[in-house]
Amino acid sequence: NRNNVHIANVINTVLKSYVSKHLIYDKNFIENVIKIAAIPPSMIGYKKDPIKLSEGEVRFYTKSKNFEFSNFYPFHPSYMRTKKFENVKNFSFEYDGHSWKTVEHAYQAHKFMQPGASQKNFEYAEYIKNAPTAGLAAKLGNVSLIGINLYKGGKEYANIIKKYRNDVKIRDDWEDVKLDIMIKLVKAKFDQHEYLRKLLLQTDNKKLIEASPRDYFWGEGKDKTGKNYLGRILMNLRWHYTPK
Repeated sequence: NRNNVHIANVINTVLKSYVSKHLIYDKNFIENVIKIAAIPPSMIGYKKDPIKLSEGEVRFYTKSKNFEFSNFYPFHPSYMRTKKFENVKNFSFEYDGHSWKTVEHAYQAHKFMQPGASQKNFEYAEYIKNAPTAGLAAKLGNVSLIGINLYKGGKEYANIIKKYRNDVKIRDDWEDVKLDIMIKLVKAKFDQHEYLRKLLLQTDNKKLIEASPRDYFWGEGKDKTGKNYLGRILMNLRWHYTPK
């Protein structure tokens, strides 16, 4: 009816205004977070309570001091060799009926786990799920990269790629759903671990940046022009966890 149309138009106008003032967000991303993180639309665009960033920034990547915010945490080879790893090696989280070592394991496996996928796809996703490191899970998720270095002693996994690469297929709509899936995975990780939520809140309102020199979608890229979507997800989650 007319009232519903009017309300939808008002919300859309508020979102556009909000986006123009807070450039780390875009309309589609906000709508995803509203849906998945259960943030009321009225709170997202409420002028008296905008999301404002404080001075400074928090950068994170696989080997940084803020490694906990990385999708590879804690299963990165250099970190796994430290004493800290002994305290966090069971830092798994539950999602979609499975237990995952890292967000990276879950993200890469879900490329092959769509409803109606072939048995080969699900077998391959299981190899990704059980990969000993997040880096190896990421490489297994890119089945076209045959011949890549799979770390020392990684011949077994190179053979797995050779065995499956002609029989498995990344879901056709992956580019359309990957952001939605990542939001769900990162939220599940932080929802299930109070320690991580506390670390996130300790960043105050600083800008969070995934400092990957190669990733221009999830990170900032080498020249810092990337979209930094992982940082955006974390900033939205931080707002969601902050007492109102």
